[in-house]
Amino acid sequence: MRPPHPRELLVATRNEGKLHELLPLLEAHGWSACTLSVLGVPETAAEDELEMFETFEANAVAKARYFAALHAELRLYHRAGYRFTGVYVGGGTPTLEPAPLLATLDLVRTLFPVRSVSVETNPRELRPPLLADLAAAVVTRLSVGVQSFDDDLLRAMERLDAYGSGTEMLDHLRATAGRFPTLN
Repeated sequence: MRPPHPRELLVATRNEGKLHELLPLLEAHGWSACTLSVLGVPETAAEDELEMFETFEANAVAKARYFAALHAELRLYHRAGYRFTGVYVGGGTPTLEPAPLLATLDLVRTLFPVRSVSVETNPRELRPPLLADLAAAVVTRLSVGVQSFDDDLLRAMERLDAYGSGTEMLDHLRATAGRFPTLN
């Protein structure tokens, strides 16, 4: 792998539509782009989760539509008389973009007498700003998707590069301990 040059940004997408949108913007401001493929970074299955649509705009529109529909559905349940006391948000990726998650948790707490909020995350997402936001949202259980602490197994599962080494995960978990009533 070659290192990027000065005034060169790594564009962490292989999506041709997104590259078509982004590269002219960079060039207009005097920057060149280095792509994952040029650097020889191997593709991973995790990329598919983040590259669902062909453009940044299409991704943003799809996410906005999803959260608008979700919020409308929550309001519908409230009007129908449901009173949920627990919320579970899973799948590991909800914390990749915390703003819509936090807005949804805020709406849920406004509409329902929620006593427990459980959120799944990935080990690399355990950063102080996100942890502070989740604590402020009164998350009562934070579930961290650790598949293994063995680096050889993580490499074989194609999770080492995406989620960090076993040592890194342990460091993140130690820094998170005590911030939530339940951490698992």
